[in-house]
Amino acid sequence: METTISTRHYVHGDEQEGTAGRLFYCRACDLFVSGGHFFGECSCHDHHRLYRSESWAWEHAYRTAEFFRPVRVYNIIA
Repeated sequence: METTISTRHYVHGDEQEGTAGRLFYCRACDLFVSGGHFFGECSCHDHHRLYRSESWAWEHAYRTAEFFRPVRVYNIIA
């Protein structure tokens, strides 16, 4: 029997799991950043638009056996 390991999918604004500090995924930068990044430190992105499009994509495209996203994940934008 083959075991499939799923990869954690992060939506724009999701809190990083398994770390001591509070970092959040920025889709535009493709980095985990501090919360301030979403509220003033970075004004070059429409964070709410990115969150909405990423959430839609997760619900309609990414949800496969290859990826997973916890049901109760903290998102700084949501």
